[in-house]
Amino acid sequence: MSQWILPTPDCLVITVNNGIFVALINLTHRLSAFVVASRVAVMPEPEKIDEYWMARALTLAARAASLGEVPVGAVVVRDGEELGTGFNAPITGSDPTAHAEICALRDAAARAGNYRLTGATLYVTLEPCTMCVGAIVHSRISRLVYGACEPKSGAVESARRTLDETHLNWQVEVVGGILQDDCSQIISNFFSRRRAEIRQRRQKGSGKE
Repeated sequence: MSQWILPTPDCLVITVNNGIFVALINLTHRLSAFVVASRVAVMPEPEKIDEYWMARALTLAARAASLGEVPVGAVVVRDGEELGTGFNAPITGSDPTAHAEICALRDAAARAGNYRLTGATLYVTLEPCTMCVGAIVHSRISRLVYGACEPKSGAVESARRTLDETHLNWQVEVVGGILQDDCSQIISNFFSRRRAEIRQRRQKGSGKE
């Protein structure tokens, strides 16, 4: 499980259960209120709502990292309330489709009792891939908000612009770059740690320490 630590009034450090640093979010400048320790959440000012929910998605990304999954988290929100959550789980779930967005959409649809999620916003820490963009359209998500771009497989603006294709019968409002630095850092930290672990295993295998 992820752990919240409040070292100063100005910052919030997210760590995973092995103690490895995952993300640092400066709350003073980004959130008017996000009280986690008591599990009481006070909604921020309107202009900070996207950052508030992206911070929530980052906590889910940290859960993925604690399980050895690529740290991506997602939240579905409608009418100001959390409707569904998800994080990357293809390895732990033996499910190639278990991206954070898909998991959050499944959770939201189950809670709503409807596979159509019209009027909802999907927040995700990483730009969605082609599969997830298709699911966003099929679920009738009205608004997509993501953090970091994905240069290799991002299907919103990076590798391709799927939502701009004229044959689609559903239009999605898109906002990118919310808490982009934090969303990028959690990915970078994960892969840096993974590369270090691989090097360490190779050294042990060759008898070099």
